[in-house]
Amino acid sequence: MAARSRKKRRVAEERPTLIGQSAAFLKLVRRVDAVAPTESTVLLSGEDGVGKTLIATAVHDRSARRSRPAVVVNAAAVRDIRSALFGREEGALARGASGGTLILEEVGQLDVAIQARLLRWLDRREFPPEHSRRSVRVIATTNVDLTEGVEAGWFLAELLARLNVCALNVPPLRDRPEDIPILARYYLECNARKFSKQIRDFSPRALVSLMRYPWPGNVRELSHNIQRAVVRCTGSFLEVEPDPSKAEWTDEAERQYIRALIKSTNGVIGGPRGAAVLYGYGLRPRVPKSVLKWFRAMGSS
Repeated sequence: MAARSRKKRRVAEERPTLIGQSAAFLKLVRRVDAVAPTESTVLLSGEDGVGKTLIATAVHDRSARRSRPAVVVNAAAVRDIRSALFGREEGALARGASGGTLILEEVGQLDVAIQARLLRWLDRREFPPEHSRRSVRVIATTNVDLTEGVEAGWFLAELLARLNVCALNVPPLRDRPEDIPILARYYLECNARKFSKQIRDFSPRALVSLMRYPWPGNVRELSHNIQRAVVRCTGSFLEVEPDPSKAEWTDEAERQYIRALIKSTNGVIGGPRGAAVLYGYGLRPRVPKSVLKWFRAMGSS
């Protein structure tokens, strides 16, 4: 019983947190709450780094399928997306979502043949008999305008209609600047705990810099920027320079940052929780061997 309780707590702690106080973000959260209890497919649009997968997971967590898995498949990163979704032997990614939710990232990257196969599968709303007879809910994300794709001929109009039953747009960070301080302090707290740093808050100058910067990489860029600053911080107040053209980042600072990442993962470099993913390879299910080699060299130099 105790082990089961610990497992439940661990799962709860790993759930993504929706953080924001702007009108635009709160409107999105209300839409999530309205869409989640339905069985409709959902299409999440937004720029890179805005947190589309986090919102997709929130939809799953607020649905009746929350006790079943939510499996994330990145269409742009999986080497053989056909096998990952539909193959008998290699279809474990999609089979794992049986009874739950399949989160298909960057659906606009699928070629037309795979789009047609996905459309037929959505019409059945269940895997073939050799996989499972349980239904699966699909939530797709995109960072491109699929309507333009339909007009240009690289995206199927029928598939867009099936995915776009419930459409949610995640606003970029520059359109909700009032969320920057609360997000920044959240990432500061998380990273200070991860790297065992006693940091009280941002310096006033740092907060002004964070608010003025347009954040082209959105929340992902904010998170990585603060993580790097925490690793380098030696005082009680964090200094951050978000503009790369003004930041001082030497080779030695890079080595220290990578060593800290490797230490925080107990020496694990590859894999979904490895240092390479924390560094910024989070969109790739397999970190290239050349990158792993470079990390090992930087971490030991």
